Amino acid sequence: MKKRGKNSSKINTDVVLILGIVFVLIVTVYFVLNPYNPEGAASAITIVSTKESSLPDVVKKPAVAGSFYPAGKGELSAMVGEYLGEAKSYSLPKVRGLVSPHAGYVYSGPTAAFGFRQLANQSYKTVIVLGPSHYVRFNGFSIPNASWFETPLGRLAISPKVLDLVKEKGFVNDARIHEQEHSVEVQVPFLQTVLKDFQLIPIVVGGMNPEELASILEKYVDDDTLVVASSDLSHYYTYEQARQLDSNCVNAIPSFNYSLMQKCEACGEIPVLALMHLSERQKWRGQLLGYRN
Repeated sequence: MKKRGKNSSKINTDVVLILGIVFVLIVTVYFVLNPYNPEGAASAITIVSTKESSLPDVVKKPAVAGSFYPAGKGELSAMVGEYLGEAKSYSLPKVRGLVSPHAGYVYSGPTAAFGFRQLANQSYKTVIVLGPSHYVRFNGFSIPNASWFETPLGRLAISPKVLDLVKEKGFVNDARIHEQEHSVEVQVPFLQTVLKDFQLIPIVVGGMNPEELASILEKYVDDDTLVVASSDLSHYYTYEQARQLDSNCVNAIPSFNYSLMQKCEACGEIPVLALMHLSERQKWRGQLLGYRN
């Protein structure tokens, strides 16, 4: 296991890193409350300018509504609510981080709900979602140039903290990265359902040193921040092969075992590793919640 990095001066012994691990297609977190349904809107995404002093009045439109999850508000709300209602609830301290799957909801929804269910009665001012890039190869991280993030459940405000994040080393200014990407988007309807009064920091991650990403994120994380790493596990193996490969992930992540993570297959490996490094620095502890094929 890799040695611990420098830890923050405040030791958060009551904080839990919740890890919902899924087998081929799913990693999940869940929360049961009445759906949060803000008013909807529509617009287009543009490229972030590091010279902007405020976020543009632009909405990041959904890319996979109608394919990864229902495009209709009522149908989506009912589906998310059903998944959350079936998920088990644990008695936990405040959740600070989640590893959650990003496949289509018919595959990943029950597992994702298992994680988000644990956010019941918890509140956050900011939620950072880290998702891998599936369609555009690049080095660094990218954030859409918008003030709102839209799903069929409505618009969610993007945190003005991104105005500082886009000035960090490694930021990539390319709107194409976000046009088709689903890894961040599929987490948002669950967040909209279980939480209220929070702002989103949607980050798509390319090739990047996860320790460097953790160092950047640490500047923007406080006691009112939740960090979600979006990742599925192994794909296209037999059941037994997949279970063997995925066992490396589900054992490595909660224990911060970076050596074992090298034997793990996860499409969101860099977001997960960044969350592991951040959690270790913050003295958060990990717990496996769920895993399935």
